[in-house]
Amino acid sequence: MYFGEQFPGHYYRNVKVCSNCYHVYSFLDKRRSSSFKKYKARQASKLKDSEEKDSIKGKLGNKVGCNEESTIDRESELDLARNSILMLNKSDIDEIRSLRKPPAIIQMVLSATSIV
Repeated sequence: MYFGEQFPGHYYRNVKVCSNCYHVYSFLDKRRSSSFKKYKARQASKLKDSEEKDSIKGKLGNKVGCNEESTIDRESELDLARNSILMLNKSDIDEIRSLRKPPAIIQMVLSATSIV
């Protein structure tokens, strides 16, 4: 057994250890530091993405706020859609479900009404 290697002193006091232990420790230390760097990069990326999303939302909020007529139109369309869904009864939904392969638009509407 060779006792010439030493652990770096930034975690523990300097201790002489065998070369195998030193290599294991060095490997773990390198992996820990690379993982920490990747973690910091991900956190910085998330922060940057959230700042970009906030700035985009702010810009879109200004544009949407200026166009109140489109908001009123959308609200009326939403009310119309709600009333249409409320007018559906169980037999209508069962009829659609009885289709083997309904068109994609019907599947989308059915999934939306099932959620409601």
